[in-house]
Amino acid sequence: MNLFIETLAEYLTGEWDRTLNAPDGPKEARFIVQSLDPVGTLALFEALEAHRRDWSGRINLVCYFRVAKGLWDAWRTDAAGAPALTGAIEALEQHDWIDREDRLTWYRGRTLQSEGAEGLVTVLVGFNHATDQGGLADFHRVDEHRLISQLKGSFQPWLQRIATRLGLSPSETELERFDAVLRQLFALRPLRLAKLAAFLQPLIDQGNCYSLAEFRERCFKALPFWDIPPLLADGPTGVPNGSAAVKALKEADAFISHAGYKTKAGQDKDWKKIEKALSEPGFVPPVAADGQAVFADTNDYQGCLKSFIEAADPVARERLLRVDFMPLQRALNKPEPGPGPKPPRKSMPAFQGMSFEALLQGIWDALLHFDAEAGCDRN
Repeated sequence: MNLFIETLAEYLTGEWDRTLNAPDGPKEARFIVQSLDPVGTLALFEALEAHRRDWSGRINLVCYFRVAKGLWDAWRTDAAGAPALTGAIEALEQHDWIDREDRLTWYRGRTLQSEGAEGLVTVLVGFNHATDQGGLADFHRVDEHRLISQLKGSFQPWLQRIATRLGLSPSETELERFDAVLRQLFALRPLRLAKLAAFLQPLIDQGNCYSLAEFRERCFKALPFWDIPPLLADGPTGVPNGSAAVKALKEADAFISHAGYKTKAGQDKDWKKIEKALSEPGFVPPVAADGQAVFADTNDYQGCLKSFIEAADPVARERLLRVDFMPLQRALNKPEPGPGPKPPRKSMPAFQGMSFEALLQGIWDALLHFDAEAGCDRN
């Protein structure tokens, strides 16, 4: 179960418990959940079914877990040739977790009295595909917005779970710094909480990670998942961390978006820095996250950069998306040499006394200064 489905299941069961435990409450909980993929939906319903079994030992509880027919139809169209998806769909069908008759209104009308029960919980998945949108009014709507609110703007709960799964013991500072990176990534790619979980899950499943810093490095290598170039380790300094990582992430996304190169001035500004960096002795073109060379030599890399910056060439962009952005970031952030120190400003002499005396003193000093520069002999 990935982090998004886990968070979703915890939210639903928490609200479920709160509703059924309320001493004067209706003991009826109705949820309509955003559309999910078949694998995530199966994992969610299995978690809810386990929670139902726990409650069934205490009260006479009736539960309905269903997938909206519109979502089910979309799955069957999209799942062709994907065994994992078709297997999950078949498992949901076998559990009778599909609303085949499209009876949203019927589920909305279920009550304790009609069911002869002490508690009622209904969870429907697929409000994005529901045919009767007007029938959703009586359901508690659960989507990414609600889960983001539950996380309170921080991914530290997810990072703590990742650390637990990998057997890590990160410090509070490590968690805060990594959280800042994930929050920046989420700011660049907003309202994609489920996709963020899908991004992290295979990296967690790889295992063999001995520190949170190593897991962060793994995430930075996988940034092309988000259409952002990877940020790779730079010798003994490792991958960027803290505010430096946030800055690098923002600049990598800004570069590959081509947003700063719509004008000739924007192109020329960065191209001067790039040319200077590439001409330095010993410069080596960046490589892909797996260490493979993408460019034959510096000339090849330079030509690719020029095609991307000046013409927004899609082939050049695709190549640059695969390679480490850090060398380019260093080049673009290198300060340009200034014009040199300014000459000291000449001071104006000041004279004290009455106006006429100050005037005479000024005239006398001016004559002496002229005499000295002209090399005249006053005698």
